[in-house]
Amino acid sequence: MAQKTISIFYSELRGKKVQEKRFLKVAFVFAVLSLFIFSYEHYSLNLGSNSRDKYPSAAVSYLKKERIKGEIFSDYGWGGYLIWKMPEKKVFIDGRMPSWRWNAPSSESDYAFHDFSEISKGDYKKYFEKYNIRYVLWPRDETKDPRLFSINISFFKKENRPSLIERLEQDSWEKVYEDQAAVIYRK
Repeated sequence: MAQKTISIFYSELRGKKVQEKRFLKVAFVFAVLSLFIFSYEHYSLNLGSNSRDKYPSAAVSYLKKERIKGEIFSDYGWGGYLIWKMPEKKVFIDGRMPSWRWNAPSSESDYAFHDFSEISKGDYKKYFEKYNIRYVLWPRDETKDPRLFSINISFFKKENRPSLIERLEQDSWEKVYEDQAAVIYRK
């Protein structure tokens, strides 16, 4: 459809040199901008990097070595990785869960994504107590800007409340591990 429209428009311009040159310049600028946007998106998604850059492999090795007691709260994007690498642990949330709603037992959530969002916006303590969460495995990049987690969950509405990491540190959670990809806090 777009190709047909462009060809009709271009055929009307033939013979009109000034308009034809202007059209070609605009088309060139559009093509360059499209290439730039595509390249930026490709780069920002880290499509060329390996899984060690994206997932907390060393942090998970640390958790396995420590034989931790209690459950782990982690980043939304790492849930599937934790299911794969630590099947003995319950995962709070993974990428499949936003649409899950069911009549869960009292020890679980009817709607995990809601609880995940609430942890980012309010008091995490009641949820961590309910689910026996004693460790937080979090992306190191998001600890550099402590409000990033709250901003992401709140659909980019900046809020003046502390981030999850700030709250953990205020409540004397101990940072027990840090590497290039992740940090781990323990209660």
